Amino acid sequence: MPVDAYYTSAIGIADVGDQGNAVLNGFDVPREALDFVHGRTEVM
Repeated sequence: MPVDAYYTSAIGIADVGDQGNAVLNGFDVPREALDFVHGRTEVM
């Protein structure tokens, strides 16, 4: 519980470098991740 309290406080959030919600200009998914998902969702 102390760790949870620390990392949800202002000082703990600053410690991990969280920048909060931000607008992304783009989001790239690694090709390996897409290949893995497509391989797992193919009908056998």
